[in-house]
Amino acid sequence: MKLVKWFRTDLIYSLLIVIISFVLVSDLFLNRGTAAAFDSPFHITNIAQFTAALRSGDFPVVWEDGFANYGLPIGIIAHQLPNYLGAFINLIISNPVISYYIVMFTGVLLSCLFYYLFLRLYFSPLLSFLATFLFNFSAYRILNVYVRGAEPEIFSNVFVSLILICMYYFIVRKKLWAWFLFIFSAFLLSLTHPMNLLIYSFIFVMYFFFLIVSQENIKGLLTKKSLKAAFWLAGGLILGILMAAYYVIPLNLEIKYFYYGSGAAQLAQGQFLNIADYFKESWQYFTASDTFVRGNILQSGLLETLGLVAGIIYLLWVWIKKRFQKEDLFLLFAVLTSLIFIFFTLPPSGIVYKIIRIMSSI
Repeated sequence: MKLVKWFRTDLIYSLLIVIISFVLVSDLFLNRGTAAAFDSPFHITNIAQFTAALRSGDFPVVWEDGFANYGLPIGIIAHQLPNYLGAFINLIISNPVISYYIVMFTGVLLSCLFYYLFLRLYFSPLLSFLATFLFNFSAYRILNVYVRGAEPEIFSNVFVSLILICMYYFIVRKKLWAWFLFIFSAFLLSLTHPMNLLIYSFIFVMYFFFLIVSQENIKGLLTKKSLKAAFWLAGGLILGILMAAYYVIPLNLEIKYFYYGSGAAQLAQGQFLNIADYFKESWQYFTASDTFVRGNILQSGLLETLGLVAGIIYLLWVWIKKRFQKEDLFLLFAVLTSLIFIFFTLPPSGIVYKIIRIMSSI
């Protein structure tokens, strides 16, 4: 009976997640016209082009006839999973704009559901839902949907929590199926947003440390068991990327012929933030160098900032008082991961981008 009660509770919260996911993207569906975001016209055009290519029997899609006068090989660099998904939807409804909106909603919904399931590994249904609610309506998500039009990035969020769930079940529960799902998730993430695979790797590495330390202690990181788990996960990640080789390899080889890869160095100078940027609000309707949508300005969000600051203060307090418990490890994992990402937006991290060449592509 207790299991049935938990399942029923999770089902109710899952239905609520469907509702809040639609609320986030509802403005796309409820207003006529095309979304006024930076990249949305490009993604909508790609969906239409992928649809035309599939109708003519082209698979995988490489050449898109509708670009410029003679077409362009955009299929080499276009994000595969969201474009194919959008094209298949468009084959049914014959409306690339609505297809784009449906792909966006699908990414928002699945990322929230998997985030909720990941949190349920550690927290109650109510706390997991409240955290999912905050995640769904974070400044980052709103910016991606309505300002950047970052459909592939929204869709890539799906696989972050899914990969973390796989890592938990593989390392903690010793489930072999989790390793195979881990490979498949890495494969889909590679097809969705290869660059984000690099960015999210910081989360995966930190979570691996958390899992090992929470099961044993800091010394457990150097045991044969932990090294074996690291080997299996690294191998699974490589296998997932290799499964997407038809896309990833041409993308890296051919990018030099596109504008993005035309420069000698990928690293854009002078683009770092500073600490003050995380505490000030600057929501301009437009800037001198932007198009008609709002300025593409990073916002961390008030609740996110307060949560991080509170987490840091709490961890410092328990460390000074020598009251640090095993239950505090999850908060430590979250805070350290957040600080790592913030570090990579600040000027001192510039040396890392210069030394590690692949980092300069972010």
